[in-house]
Amino acid sequence: MEWKEWAKSLCFQLWEMIVTAFVRPRLFGYGLRTQWHIPKRNDSHYAYLNVSPRPEASKVRKVLEHWYSAMPDNSKPDVRGRFRSPDYAQHFSAFTEIAINRLVRRLKYHAEVHPELPETPRHPDFLLTASNGTNCFLEVTVCTDSDPVNDGKRRLKNAVLDAVDGIVHPAFMLGVEPRGVPQGPLPQKRIRQEVERNLSSLDPLKIVADLREKGLEAMPRFQFAELGWEFEYYPIPVHRKAGKHPGRMIGLETFETRKLTASASLRDSVLRKAKRYGALSSGYVVAVNVLSDFRIDRDEICEALFGTPQYHFRADSFASSDPEFSRLPDGVWFDKGGPRYTTLSAVLIANALYPWNMPKGELLIVHNPWAVHPCRDLFPGVTAAVPIEDHLDWREGLATEELLGLPTSWPY
Repeated sequence: MEWKEWAKSLCFQLWEMIVTAFVRPRLFGYGLRTQWHIPKRNDSHYAYLNVSPRPEASKVRKVLEHWYSAMPDNSKPDVRGRFRSPDYAQHFSAFTEIAINRLVRRLKYHAEVHPELPETPRHPDFLLTASNGTNCFLEVTVCTDSDPVNDGKRRLKNAVLDAVDGIVHPAFMLGVEPRGVPQGPLPQKRIRQEVERNLSSLDPLKIVADLREKGLEAMPRFQFAELGWEFEYYPIPVHRKAGKHPGRMIGLETFETRKLTASASLRDSVLRKAKRYGALSSGYVVAVNVLSDFRIDRDEICEALFGTPQYHFRADSFASSDPEFSRLPDGVWFDKGGPRYTTLSAVLIANALYPWNMPKGELLIVHNPWAVHPCRDLFPGVTAAVPIEDHLDWREGLATEELLGLPTSWPY
């Protein structure tokens, strides 16, 4: 990077350290941030965000630090500890609490942290009280498709891809097609040396000519297979300026197809919280940040909460009659015995809300038709699904950036 840009960033960081030196506690650590590298696949979200001097990373830190400072003091140590955790679910659980607390403050609610309950030693995350006296308990959680066993194996694969990403070649990037999951540690150094050796054997001019004439299908392909994992790769010609580091060697990565289970994961996450506190004296809302590779849509949300959709056709008039719509009794709020978990008034959903893309993380709330303590006046401005007779009425609300007070171009 240009020395002037580096000096400007350094001066800003020094100023930031001086200004905040006496402010405790802080969400992020102190120290100069000089790691301009692109994050590696196995880097924790906090670790990268904490050391990056990139302007957009600085904006994310500044906003999250401000939001965190506004949280109740007795909640800060726990939130800070989880936010700094390398564990994916712990980190994003804390981030979601920070973001939901920001929403609560923007709505001018009073939030009591971990209120006492008369018949259980457990404590919900918050007791919210609106200016008109309406209140409800709020529990915050996250929903992911990950599991510890596959996450560990995925880290083994990512370690190899990170090692390959560190290769620098003047004429090529790589397209890669990893398949399977490794059953043990892979020889990173040997794989990297093999990739470098294969690339050095290629004639860049011939590769460029073949690409122009026949496309990517004409690129020579190389394979590595070990411990249940296959790694196929091929060169992609590029033109680099002298002395300019590419950032990543892998320019194109193909992912394996897999079954998406966001609806089932959301249902299970809400169920764990729905039965946590038993009968309550006020409304109860579970806020869930659905962290999936693909955004969950409204049909999937309804499937999780009300049951899997199904259609019935009459055997004697299959072609002429319209199918009858119904749902299987496998949702959060409805099973074979009818309505259940009626103490759960609503589910507040953050749809793929991440620090880097908060304006794109849609916020919406779905109300329980059978709630013992309805709280339909809470969370005004949030897109809401309100039960009316035998259907849900979707009422569009404000954009996430308006609800949280962020620019649309966040964080650039």
